[in-house]
Amino acid sequence: TYGVPIGLINTSIGGSPAEAWIGAGALKDYPHYLEAARESAAQGYIESVTKADQRAGEEWRRTMDEKDPGVGVWNREDFDDSDWASISLPGYWADKGAGQVNGSVWFRKEIGLPASLAGKAATLRMGTIVDADSTFVNGTFVGTVSYQYPPRIYTIPAGVLKEGRNNITVRVTSNAGRGGFVEEKPYELIVEGDGIDLTGDWKYRVGAGMPPAAPQTFFQYKPTGLYNGMIAPLKNYALKGFLWYQGESNAGKPNEYKGLMAALINDWRAKWNKPRMPFIYAQLPGFMKENKLPVESGWAELREAQRQTLEIPHTGMAVTIDAGEWNDIHPLNKKTVGERLALEARRVAYGESGIVSTGPMYESAIVEDGGIVLAFSSVGSGIYTNLDLAGFTIAGPDGRYVWANAAVVSGGKIRVWSDWVPEPVSVRYAWADNPVGANLRNKEGLPASPFRADVETGVITGNGTGTHGGYDWELWRDRGDVCMILKEGGAFECSWDNINNALFRTGKKFDATRTHDQLGDISLDYGCDYHPDGNSYLCVYGWSVDPLIEFYVVEAWGNWRPPGAESKGTVEIDGGTYDIYRTTRVEQPSIQGTTTFEQYWSVRTDKKTSGTVSVSEHIRAWEKMGMELGKIYEVAFCVEGYQSRGTADVYKMSFGEQANK
Repeated sequence: TYGVPIGLINTSIGGSPAEAWIGAGALKDYPHYLEAARESAAQGYIESVTKADQRAGEEWRRTMDEKDPGVGVWNREDFDDSDWASISLPGYWADKGAGQVNGSVWFRKEIGLPASLAGKAATLRMGTIVDADSTFVNGTFVGTVSYQYPPRIYTIPAGVLKEGRNNITVRVTSNAGRGGFVEEKPYELIVEGDGIDLTGDWKYRVGAGMPPAAPQTFFQYKPTGLYNGMIAPLKNYALKGFLWYQGESNAGKPNEYKGLMAALINDWRAKWNKPRMPFIYAQLPGFMKENKLPVESGWAELREAQRQTLEIPHTGMAVTIDAGEWNDIHPLNKKTVGERLALEARRVAYGESGIVSTGPMYESAIVEDGGIVLAFSSVGSGIYTNLDLAGFTIAGPDGRYVWANAAVVSGGKIRVWSDWVPEPVSVRYAWADNPVGANLRNKEGLPASPFRADVETGVITGNGTGTHGGYDWELWRDRGDVCMILKEGGAFECSWDNINNALFRTGKKFDATRTHDQLGDISLDYGCDYHPDGNSYLCVYGWSVDPLIEFYVVEAWGNWRPPGAESKGTVEIDGGTYDIYRTTRVEQPSIQGTTTFEQYWSVRTDKKTSGTVSVSEHIRAWEKMGMELGKIYEVAFCVEGYQSRGTADVYKMSFGEQANK
């Protein structure tokens, strides 16, 4: 475009998490990562662990080779494999009746060639293989790959192939998990441009069954592990900006990814002393098998965090949802990714105006005529309408998503609806690991980013969860009439009648990776006009994991003061006296399913319906009494009723400053 050559510095490594690329100074909000970095920095620690891993790996491979009678024998062209079992490839051998085997498994196949192809050089394509392979043609070694991801493309030298029967032998080693040949990859012998299909029947025999190999410690993936060696040394280079492709290794913790990316971008910009330095990144493509039903998805959550990272100024995102492969975490279509990154670079880094550099981006949503109308930016010359729009799901207050209809209502707006959801509150688009069929794009052919749109109606009359005004909310009841009206911040009104059990709460969910000390002081300010008729209580409510604990700080109650269980003592907090109790719940519902867990209680001796709850002080009091909490999952303000009726107007509910960080 500009006729000026540019240079690219490639500093990359596969499978790395974002925290590995961030300097220690930028991880102050992630003390668990800082602790992991400090552990790795201990004198001699890396060397000791690396040597131990190396010894274990060498011993595992040596034992496997010693146990394998096929080494140097079963790869020979004239070896008689007539008594070997048959298997259809590609696929994982555990799925093909060969059992769950780690270690080495041998595969052999014969093909016939005419005289015209004898002696010709050729290319052997063996897809991708889990985990490693050594491959032979007519007894001649043609190639090996030591791990699962690269495509197996081997050159067969001239003089190896012959007229008539030719043998292909592959020794596969599986370290752990399932081993095999990845489906829907190319398996063929290519001679002078003609391909011979190698799928179908093969012979196989287990060489050496082994226990799973011990996992290797990758210190470069530890927090700061790649920053120190691959980013910090570049800080004296004059750079225009950054291109970033990463995210797969953070899909297990998508909730923290947005914060990590903000820390990374700000850290790098500070190191180069360029607060507006362009940062352009690829959103994750589709990957893994298609799911026919609307489901939750860690990859979708991470794509949403990537989309939200655009809130940081001078960033750009290349949408690649259509450029993936279901069976390859490293898809081969790099050109499309590069072209879309270049479009965003032209806009962000070089300031081109009028360029359509990305597909439709979700902007806002409103409820209208029983559906949700979505507004988009980056529609270019318009949303492409020659196809029925697919990939949308919609949910009501119960939070259950169903497939939805969608239609363009104007140049940049789409209406989404379903007859099954008369009161919609949320829409998702392309919300799956691999959203096959999602087809929203602009007329320039650029795909829309996957997204989630929650409409803040504020009135809930059935079981559901969601977010409103920056707070998580939940309404749950097992029978009767309930209503919850969400208001500004974490405030809400609620009513219940003829219920067995009902709870209403707003609060914050954390990432379940930090203790209360690591989060900082947690406190809530509240005010409530509370009118229960029967059993009820007004409280702070929460969960921790590792260990799994449900906890309460009860401020007021109806005609029963909970819980009347094992008394542990009293404590003075926030100008009042609290009795502390511990109870055990056996095989009861929890955030981790039905299980047994403990409950911790602080119950005020005199009722209070407004003021401050210093949650961290209660947690410290519990700890002094031997009641340890784990990593904080949730803290919320809750109204709960049991076989009663009543109303409550929580006209004020907010977290203290530290808990909002």
